[in-house]
Amino acid sequence: MARSHRYSLSVTQLWESEPDSPEWVYILASSTTSRGGTIACKTPVMMKVLLRGLPIGSQLDWHPRTSGEMDVLADHLEEMLMICAKGGVVFTVHD
Repeated sequence: MARSHRYSLSVTQLWESEPDSPEWVYILASSTTSRGGTIACKTPVMMKVLLRGLPIGSQLDWHPRTSGEMDVLADHLEEMLMICAKGGVVFTVHD
């Protein structure tokens, strides 16, 4: 039986580039290095591209830690959920 691939989504701020105006970074981490390890993106648009490439049957979990993380993806979350559903990926946003 094929093992499902597990991924986690993280959203964090990068302070190095502009200390007075940090940028958001979107991180997709695999539970196994054979599926790409960890990949960071600077835009939600690129994160959506990565989501389209996840294997069918994968599981993606997001545990937002702050309201800022939720706010930065608010305009993209519905589409990200739809991309995952169409691709056979279970995307769970945890409280």
